[in-house]
Amino acid sequence: MGTCKHVLHAQAKIKKRFSKKPLDKPYRRKNLSLRLDYGKQLGLRFNLPHRMDEEVSKILGRYRDQTFDDVDALVKRLRALERAGHSVHVYPDAEEFIEQRLLQRRLEQAANEIRKDPSNHPLRTELLDAELLPYQLAGIAFAVGAGRAVLADDMGLGKTIQGIGVAELLARLADIRRVLVVCPASLKSQWRSEINRFCGRTSQLVLGSGEERVGQYESDTFFTICNYEQVLRDHATIEHVSWDLIILDEGQRIKNWESKMSQLIKSLKSPFALVLSGTPLENCLEELYTIVGFIDDRRLGPAYRFFHRHRVVDERGRVEGYRNLDELRETLKPILLRRTRSGVMQDLPERSTEIVRIRPSEEQLIMSDEYVKRATQIAAKSYLTEMDLLRLQKYLLMARMACDSTFLVTKEEPAFSSKLERLAELLEQLAAEGDRKLVLFSEWTTMLGLIEPIMKRVGLDFVRLDGKVPQKKRQELVHRFLNDPDCKAIIMSNAGSTGLNLQAANTVINVELPWNPAVLEQRIARAHRMGQKQPVQVYLLVTETRSKNVCWRPFQPNTIWHWRRWTSPPTCRKSSCVAARTN
Repeated sequence: MGTCKHVLHAQAKIKKRFSKKPLDKPYRRKNLSLRLDYGKQLGLRFNLPHRMDEEVSKILGRYRDQTFDDVDALVKRLRALERAGHSVHVYPDAEEFIEQRLLQRRLEQAANEIRKDPSNHPLRTELLDAELLPYQLAGIAFAVGAGRAVLADDMGLGKTIQGIGVAELLARLADIRRVLVVCPASLKSQWRSEINRFCGRTSQLVLGSGEERVGQYESDTFFTICNYEQVLRDHATIEHVSWDLIILDEGQRIKNWESKMSQLIKSLKSPFALVLSGTPLENCLEELYTIVGFIDDRRLGPAYRFFHRHRVVDERGRVEGYRNLDELRETLKPILLRRTRSGVMQDLPERSTEIVRIRPSEEQLIMSDEYVKRATQIAAKSYLTEMDLLRLQKYLLMARMACDSTFLVTKEEPAFSSKLERLAELLEQLAAEGDRKLVLFSEWTTMLGLIEPIMKRVGLDFVRLDGKVPQKKRQELVHRFLNDPDCKAIIMSNAGSTGLNLQAANTVINVELPWNPAVLEQRIARAHRMGQKQPVQVYLLVTETRSKNVCWRPFQPNTIWHWRRWTSPPTCRKSSCVAARTN
């Protein structure tokens, strides 16, 4: 509507206070001023006096009656007006906009110079206490040149060191002094460790009571590292600190644009911002919209317009697909940099993947089929309620758990698991090879508890990392795995699937496949990443089951089901149905 309730309230008060005659008298502006125009495109605009001098009109030229963002041309005109003896009142927000644009232009020039030949630029060895790879220096330059950017490199390509490099380069070029790093709790210690390793700046972890945390945020430490949950608790304190740069690690944590977490994060203000995420878009465009909104809330426009422009929906409003994606890529090109692993594969070791297919026990098959049957009955409905979707998700989850072990479902003995039997055989083979260091993932901590006795039986010394391990102990466990030659394995839940650098490992075992393929890549990238000097072998443990007379109908892309998980050929004649399933 172009207004707000406060303006309407003020207008109503004014109409009550003054008579009609003075209100009908038109306003006559006497002085020339410069303001920031918050219209469709953010820019500068002159407020012209009612009677304007011809000399002033000539100096302003075409900028007299339009919105513009060319600060170089503006500075020339302001100087010309000053020499001619004409004063211009510049409003504070316009002055801040001009200063930021002039600084950003200087940063762009420096960044473009670096990106011309990053391979031979001296900052490769001088910026940090490590030799940066050419693409890493180019990524740092891109983020600095953009000012506010999304760095969306594949897992394992060194986003953390690039984030540290961005802060260091901005400290040299723009004299920034306070950086807030927001990351998952499990990565806080790693951030401080890598800052100490690559950079001489001071750093601190936000820990302790509420009163202690207030003092930590307000300190003069260069890097302040907190986790996303602390932003929820300490938001009032954080937003009152003048941060120069805010870095969001694993930025997909704010992908739900309606969540309180996302709204609070996006309300934090800073001149510079950087989002690090290997998967800025995991399932739908809404996630990308939220992440970009933190960087530049005007670039993609209001949500209703963005979704109307890029989503294809049916008559019920369900998303069927997306459109105008080339246009979206061009819109995001100035602020989003995406490099895939294939683009820098020459710097990474070889990786091989082996799918270990396992026949279930009869008890597992019966249990899994029962839950699949229940899910099928729900899926056959012509309309699914929210409760139906919750029950469907539950039954599919129970079917997957049964494919690991019946104990995960019943919590009762005797437990049946052909997967644990096959895993024991695999671990025995790997234990016999003295040079093996392995990372083992399972989605369920109960499954990890069943795996621990197997690890001990085959003689593999190991450490365990899951969501119940206190944050202060996590770095100690990771350090032991990386540096103790006797520690041959680290077993973990998805709590360790992001951010950890486990280049010492040369084997990755996935006890089950996650729903989202991006999570699988995140797991593997813990070992197959920059710094890895050995070939990496990946094992995917898959329990195969087949159900008779099961006909699955595909859901819309925004629901909980993803067809890419089904790898066996369909037996139903309908091309949209799948009767075989793999867990």
